[in-house]
Amino acid sequence: MRVILNPSATNHKFLSAPVGPLMTHATFQKVLLSLKSVLNGTANWTSLIPNEWIDQALNIPGSAYVIAFVYWLRHPVLLCFLLPTLLIVFLYCTVLVIHLCRLRYWLVRQYNRWWPSPVHTDRRHSYVSLCRADFASLAQLAKRVIAAIWDAHGRIFHAYEVVGMDRLPAAGPAFVVYYHGTCPFDAYYLLSRYCIEHDRFPIAVVDRFLFRLPGMKYVLDLVGAIEGTVEQCAAYLNPSMRDERTAMRLNDDNPNGCVLLLAPGGVREALFADESYCTIWGKRYGFAKVALLAKQPIYPMFTENIRESIRVMQMGKCRFTLLISISTLG
Repeated sequence: MRVILNPSATNHKFLSAPVGPLMTHATFQKVLLSLKSVLNGTANWTSLIPNEWIDQALNIPGSAYVIAFVYWLRHPVLLCFLLPTLLIVFLYCTVLVIHLCRLRYWLVRQYNRWWPSPVHTDRRHSYVSLCRADFASLAQLAKRVIAAIWDAHGRIFHAYEVVGMDRLPAAGPAFVVYYHGTCPFDAYYLLSRYCIEHDRFPIAVVDRFLFRLPGMKYVLDLVGAIEGTVEQCAAYLNPSMRDERTAMRLNDDNPNGCVLLLAPGGVREALFADESYCTIWGKRYGFAKVALLAKQPIYPMFTENIRESIRVMQMGKCRFTLLISISTLG
């Protein structure tokens, strides 16, 4: 390595070199042609960068090191955003499958409404009977499809396994209280695994903002997710506390009580907890009120390495905590 300490021996031509316009009309035409070639698959995306830009960038001292660093940095950045992106894509693939099943059911229902089968001469009677029977079978089929998809996702991506699944009752109530990770993969996987092994879908208490996401409300209603007040959660656990609306929603699937999943920390614990796995419950004591009111067995659940699945940047944590506190998510 050679180090030049004499400033008079260095080349200062770049200081007095005239700098032309950043993009001329001819350069813009070249960019458009390169973009067309990239879209057609005949060129690489790096051809979109004009040569004039590269020449001007290389005239800056130390620019080669910066370019090399940015070129090396692309792999860590892609890996950081790969799993969250795949999660969103996978989630909406599930939503798409459910809505396609729903569309098929709607088409069959409309077909039967306008062209009834010869068995039922009354068009209205045929429409109502098909609606009730097919909706129940469609809901059960869709639940099992979702369970199979997410159980496979847990096995492939995270090697997910459950220790002590035999302790959860195959029939009857169970109140599962778990630690809320950055993304509650463990809750999704436990719901799926329990449905596959016991042919019974637990009830999950989720935040209200999930129902406002595009396409998610129907899927959450289908799998039985609820926002969950204290009285409503206690009614799902204790059949003697159910009102007519709750009994109609369950449709006699869990006459002795449901398996209810609840994370006391919620969004606050998901965003602001760290790798030390400290619980951040704040003033959330609703889960304790549910346990006292329902008087049903409690099953604590913890998943190893749940916070390592997705990392959250701690920069600006105080300001973001204040924002969450004054919003509906806190």
